[in-house]
Amino acid sequence: MRRCVLTEGETPTLSEALEGCDAGVSVEELKKAVLDMRATLGYFRRGAVGGIALDTPRPDVVGDRAHTGFWVGVYRYAGGVELVIKPRVSRYYRMVERTDEVLRDVYPLYLLSKSLVATNVPNIVRITRIIWEARGLIQREPKYFRAAVEASSGKLIVRGDRELLVKNISVPNVWLASSVLLTLSNLSQFLRGALRYTSGLPEGVGKALELYISSLESALKVLHKDAEEEIPHLWVEDLDPGDYFYLPAIARRVGSEFFLIPSTKLYETYVLALTVRTLKRDGLAAKVLRGGIAVDVEGDGRVYFNKAPTSKLIRRIAGIAPRPDIVVESGRNLIVVEAKYRRLDERRLRRADAIRLVAYLADVARDHRLRGVVAALEPPHQAGGCPAVSANIDSTQAEIRFSRVNPDYEKSEEEFIECIRGILSTGQP
Repeated sequence: MRRCVLTEGETPTLSEALEGCDAGVSVEELKKAVLDMRATLGYFRRGAVGGIALDTPRPDVVGDRAHTGFWVGVYRYAGGVELVIKPRVSRYYRMVERTDEVLRDVYPLYLLSKSLVATNVPNIVRITRIIWEARGLIQREPKYFRAAVEASSGKLIVRGDRELLVKNISVPNVWLASSVLLTLSNLSQFLRGALRYTSGLPEGVGKALELYISSLESALKVLHKDAEEEIPHLWVEDLDPGDYFYLPAIARRVGSEFFLIPSTKLYETYVLALTVRTLKRDGLAAKVLRGGIAVDVEGDGRVYFNKAPTSKLIRRIAGIAPRPDIVVESGRNLIVVEAKYRRLDERRLRRADAIRLVAYLADVARDHRLRGVVAALEPPHQAGGCPAVSANIDSTQAEIRFSRVNPDYEKSEEEFIECIRGILSTGQP
């Protein structure tokens, strides 16, 4: 299959984009492949779990220019062209690694993070949904059934023209065990085959995809461990899923023609992981909310993701609840964190971003104190450490800090963590 290599977040002309393609690819074929990828991604609007909105820009063709969007990975167009979208940062995989390290402590949250950052991928959507459903079956379905069997002593019943002595016994739910075993087997086979998609890809893309496959394999191992602990007779030889047949059947149909990661959502979960790490000491507990999630950090507070703890200003203006990227709640402190997967120039935000951020701040403000942190690949020029911009709005003191969070600069993670801790320790801007 002929290949075209593009970089996310760029707007080259179609002729310029064609320079990254193998010989024989025409401008028209490239255009059709990009538009086909855009149309396909249009089907994936919300996360598989928790209803998290996906607002990652899709690729497009406008006039004679190709907008590469922010989906990194591989897309195999049926017309015979393979699109490879490279990330704009070198250590793209670091965002995947850090998210896994911090969020894997709570299995539902870990699985949810996998669903969020790969929800645009049909095979991964199915895998995460199937794992989630299998886990739900293990938790809610009976492990044993009660059955009456003939015995030498027990309760006397009449069956037809016979009098029988019967007693109740517990029978293991082998159908549930069969369903889980078949599902695990089918998904494991798919993941082994999915590794072929990483061969021949640019290092940043290939390593990120390998990490996703590895993390899903880890999720399957956790599910298998849960199943062994919860379901008796998991060793059953004659596998018959009975009424649970639908789960392994869905798993058999898993397939893949493309593997794409929404970079802006991955960056948000990366910043989420660093924010949780800022507060984390002893334990975590994840809670799926309508249209978002909340992470309870033992003894320290709560971190909201795509969900605000209150809803006033934006609901009044736009008729919808606010969805800041992240809100940190610790004691009386509330901090809004916006994650921008780009480089900021001249200490300025886009007007739409600035209006939304101020609205978020006003919406969650307490005691007339507004606090916000903008995390970006690069802060504004001449901004070192955790610089702040302050203002007084209708007798309310507002402060927005800028912090670099860039996987290519590992020390930026600690700088961001110290920035959040500094705001929480002062208790006010």
